[in-house]
Amino acid sequence: MYDLEEECKKWVNGFNEFPLGMISELMDHDPDWEELTVPGVGDYVVIDETGIGGRISAITSEPIQTYRVDLDDKSQTVCAAQDFTVQYNGGDLPIWDALWQFSDPVDQEWLDGAPTGSHYKEMSDLDFRIFHSPEYGTFFGIDQDGYDFYSTHWMSLFKERGLAELYTDLNTQFNSKEYSLGTISAETVKDILGDELGDFDPEEIAQIVAEDFTYATSDILTNWVKDDFVGIKNGLNKVQAIGHPQQNRALSPTLSEQASKAHSAVQQQQSQSYDNFVHSNLEK
Repeated sequence: MYDLEEECKKWVNGFNEFPLGMISELMDHDPDWEELTVPGVGDYVVIDETGIGGRISAITSEPIQTYRVDLDDKSQTVCAAQDFTVQYNGGDLPIWDALWQFSDPVDQEWLDGAPTGSHYKEMSDLDFRIFHSPEYGTFFGIDQDGYDFYSTHWMSLFKERGLAELYTDLNTQFNSKEYSLGTISAETVKDILGDELGDFDPEEIAQIVAEDFTYATSDILTNWVKDDFVGIKNGLNKVQAIGHPQQNRALSPTLSEQASKAHSAVQQQQSQSYDNFVHSNLEK
């Protein structure tokens, strides 16, 4: 089973992280940097023409996008985004001392909008600030500090990106009849091995295999049990040895090497199946 919080942390830990001081230096030498953060309800702004501040209380997109601002002098005004300046906590750059970029091109395309339209607004709504350089690409940062970013920002982005739903689907599929090792039941072991089973307990064999290979498909497992049962017949718990070859001293060097190779092959097949599934869904 995939733990959503752990998968979110792995995803975030893979981002490219850049010190804020370095970004500031780049901005000082390149006037083409721009902020792409989309203003939202609750943002504090200053009206450029009057210098009066207030908070955005409503946004209307039809026929054109306009913002209603409840001003500090108790009046209201309706204006376009170019008519005010958002007063962010950190000023020109976020408070937190780093900006990030997605390391996966599929994630970056999702943010920048290839080919279906950008997701700057969605990230802005999650309290990220977004910056773009024609030379270096798109970055994002957090204009807060002093609290748990994972629960407040990263998990929300993980969900917005569609990854939480994706991993939930993976958990469902890998525990369905097609993927689950639970489908290699005692009855299946009997069918595979037939008379070769002898006095061995089919339930014990099925349980050991299921514990060692969490995400193999039924086909992988069926072929593995059939091909490697000779090790069990020889009095070696080769099913368990495949999962932990280095810990089973009863195996001869040759059998241990075979066990390691078999384990690696199954892991590789699992990994390829998972990677293909994830990327095919992300690219939709």
